[in-house]
This record gives sequence, C-alpha cells and structure tokens, in this order.
Amino acid sequence: MNTTDLRRHNLRQWITQHHNGQQTKFAQTIAINQGELSALLKNKSFGEKKARKIEQAANMPDMWLDQDHQDRHAPPSAKKEIPCPTSPPSPKS
Repeated sequence: MNTTDLRRHNLRQWITQHHNGQQTKFAQTIAINQGELSALLKNKSFGEKKARKIEQAANMPDMWLDQDHQDRHAPPSAKKEIPCPTSPPSPKS
C-alpha cells in the first residue's frame, strides 16, 4: 500500500471510529466541505501538507495518517505468532 492509499485508509478508519462513519460530521469538524473530503477519500491528491493539516484540525497524533494501524486493531487470531518450543529438540541417534 503506498502512502496515499494508506492515508485514505486511515482517514476512513478515523471517521468510522471517531465520527460514527459520518463524513459530513467529520468535514465540519476539520472545516472543509463534504465534496473535498469525498474527493480525498476517492482520488484527489492527498499530499503531505493536506495530511498534516487534517491531523492537526482533527486532533490526531502527529503523522497518524501515515502509519499502519492495521495490526493494532486486528483480533489476536489474525496476528502472527512465532512458535516457541517448550523443550529442545531431541538429538538424533
């Protein structure tokens, strides 16, 4: 996933978690119009300046839109587990 796609994914996730999925409510919170928000979520250029401006207006942590948050919200069964042997392998005879 490239940076722009990650920003779009994270922005959708934020809107879902913090604004009950209501794009209009989120757009009002960050003082942009609904059309601009919709375009950002679809295909409009989503550069560094716009990402930082949205993070600041929405009180997101710095660089939040650029970080992969998928593993934090995955159920325990979806996370990779590394097996840990309980005893050393027995020597071959």
